[in-house]
Amino acid sequence: MLIGGILLIVTGWALYAFLPVAPKVAMYWFDMVHLVVGIVLGVSVFAHIFLGIYNWGEFLCMFGDGTQPLHEAEHHNPVWVENEIMRVKANESVPVTGQQHVR
Repeated sequence: MLIGGILLIVTGWALYAFLPVAPKVAMYWFDMVHLVVGIVLGVSVFAHIFLGIYNWGEFLCMFGDGTQPLHEAEHHNPVWVENEIMRVKANESVPVTGQQHVR
């Protein structure tokens, strides 16, 4: 995605800035690269939207409150649940490593 975005920027800028003065063959290939990369990136956006709707629980986790039901996590990420999830009681707090407390 990053390389595709950079290609779109470079080829689009070259087409905009140098079309009247650059060789036609070079501009033809810049145009083809711009077109193909744009189509591929556009299709990938629709693929991401489809996958977000298909995995609705994970979509809600990302854009909701950041939590995921345990049964969904066990289904999609069993190794992660087995190695990283700690069982806690309802009113118990869990220390989180890597976070700093701001006072």
